[in-house]
Amino acid sequence: MNRAFKILLGLVTAYVLFCAAILATMWQPPLRFAKAIAKVPGPMFLVLPFETLWSVARGGHLRPGDTAPDFDLETLDKSARVRLSCRVSAKCDGDQRILCATRLSDHGNDDR
Repeated sequence: MNRAFKILLGLVTAYVLFCAAILATMWQPPLRFAKAIAKVPGPMFLVLPFETLWSVARGGHLRPGDTAPDFDLETLDKSARVRLSCRVSAKCDGDQRILCATRLSDHGNDDR
């Protein structure tokens, strides 16, 4: 019984350490994470709590009611930019819809 307990304790310790190593890898930049996780054998994903670890590592700190992070993106046809914070439209069903498209020339990018 004592020997079986030691073996079980060793396996549980190895599992926890491996999960901690995967979690630490998930906190790395995406390219570094991709290179490391590519070396993990496929069956390990059946044993690891991958989704839970991913939610902890990449979950962020936003809570319901927080202001959304701002972004500024170019449209696919490169004729306009979309910026989250430039205008807040009227509330619709309790949700704020925030979206604004501005011309590239408004940003000083007339070199099309």
